[in-house]
Amino acid sequence: MLIAPLSANSMAKLANGFCDNLLTSVVRGWDSKKPLYYAPAISPAAWKSPLTQQQRKTLQEVLGFKEISMMGKEQDVSPLSAGLMASADFIASTVADGMHSHLDNCADATTSRIPC
Repeated sequence: MLIAPLSANSMAKLANGFCDNLLTSVVRGWDSKKPLYYAPAISPAAWKSPLTQQQRKTLQEVLGFKEISMMGKEQDVSPLSAGLMASADFIASTVADGMHSHLDNCADATTSRIPC
């Protein structure tokens, strides 16, 4: 699964287990053995918040989500400007590479009878 763009609001909901809309409900029931990528688009001011950093840590370390880094967050001059989500091409290639790796691991797991 790919979530792009992921806002600060949705990140907070996912990291804290809320399921009050379609996205958060689907993610809450997502099979954790399957890859889930997210591409944040968050303002520089919100990105630097300790809350955002803790939520990123929860998504990555607790839930196993894979972050596709924003572009330009350090270069933005206005703290209120929108964070630049990675380009569509970069997102697509990152997810494709990750899926190839996941499928290779599944093929290896099938021969060893480990569930994928």
